[in-house]
Amino acid sequence: MKVIFIGAFEWLLEAVKKAGIFKRNKVLVEHKVKACVMYMAGLSYRGMTVASGLISSSHVAVYYWVQMLKGLVQNCASNTGATT
Repeated sequence: MKVIFIGAFEWLLEAVKKAGIFKRNKVLVEHKVKACVMYMAGLSYRGMTVASGLISSSHVAVYYWVQMLKGLVQNCASNTGATT
């Protein structure tokens, strides 16, 4: 499971950097991508944020990050033939 998480993280991080999705990076892009991968793995927005200490941002911020990446993930999945 850890190998899949790391592979997904690296793949998504490269795609985000190439696409230039996040214009302002007060929070590191790596942290934003990590939060999105954890959400896709099944963690809730609140479950990974300040309350649990996994991500040092609000659950609302994580929600916005996931929404920004939704289109990128769907486009990349359709280009590779994967299903989302």
